[in-house]
Amino acid sequence: MNDAQLQKLSLLHFALGALMFAAFPLIFLLALYVSPDGNWGGTLTLLGFLLLLVLAVALMASSRAIDMRRWRVFSLICGILALPLLPAGTAIGIYTLIILMRHEAIASYAQRRHYWPS
Repeated sequence: MNDAQLQKLSLLHFALGALMFAAFPLIFLLALYVSPDGNWGGTLTLLGFLLLLVLAVALMASSRAIDMRRWRVFSLICGILALPLLPAGTAIGIYTLIILMRHEAIASYAQRRHYWPS
């Protein structure tokens, strides 16, 4: 495995996080229109939005962590949390699991070979 796959993975994590962050206002307005009525409807909708926002920021932070070759487990967790986001999140999550579980990636993280200068 070369570092090009880790660079591609970093770019995909950032792209998915930025897409989620950019689409947040549109999703928020749509959810206000279809949110369930009742005592907990608005609270659960708000909680869901906060979780999506946190995941978007975590994916962008994971992109930088992959570039720095640090926090491999954090990037794996972000990939797992992206799996339910059909279809792009599922593809990126599976690609994350495949790439970061390889022995070459583990060795690259152990040596901390950077792509970007720090």
